Amino acid sequence: MRKDAPIISCFHVNVEDPRRGMRVLNDISLEVARGAWVEIVGPSASGKSLLFSILSLRGRAARPSKLVIGGRNLDKADAADIAELRRHIGSCAETPQLLRDRTVIENLVVPFVVRHEPRMALSHAEGLLERLDLEYLRDIRVEECSRQERLCLGVMLAMIGEPELILLDSLLEQLEPRFAKPLMNELRACHLSGSSVVLFGREFSENARRGERYRLDEGALIQIEQPVIVELAGGAQ
Repeated sequence: MRKDAPIISCFHVNVEDPRRGMRVLNDISLEVARGAWVEIVGPSASGKSLLFSILSLRGRAARPSKLVIGGRNLDKADAADIAELRRHIGSCAETPQLLRDRTVIENLVVPFVVRHEPRMALSHAEGLLERLDLEYLRDIRVEECSRQERLCLGVMLAMIGEPELILLDSLLEQLEPRFAKPLMNELRACHLSGSSVVLFGREFSENARRGERYRLDEGALIQIEQPVIVELAGGAQ
């Protein structure tokens, strides 16, 4: 990926839903700078998952021609270019796609294999489980995990190894606080280490106040102005 370009740039993207005779995404333009924290919220059926699918390059949605990821114009990218871009992206849809007949640790090493970094895989995977206090899941097969544990694994897969771009579709808000809080802390650590983060959901997280906020409303993407944050003596706000 080009280091001098925004991590995501899309311009006037329109996606039609022929079943409903309307645009699901209407003239969407979005630019995400490298190292940014961006949150996009909206109600059910507002187009969040479709936009996530387009930006993550992992869904079946048609890719608009006016989409640039990591400096690469998708209109001019071939299959090899897309595969290379995906190695720099960590993403998870609302329902994680997991290797259900494999263990949690086996799932967690997959992103490193995809990125051609197998030597780092086991130590990074075990370290992540330890930081999240989820070591007990290490050798459990995914099909034996609870729904909450599978959601956790989906988030971990998206951010393990601190990829350049992390996208999550309505995952953290599905989690119980005991899982969501440490995962959000780990996600923040990835962001502080340089990962660009784009979160989709129904409501903004506590971290949204220091990032960029957007709302999807009837297919239109509207930027929400940030409140003024006043720093007071002693660190109070």
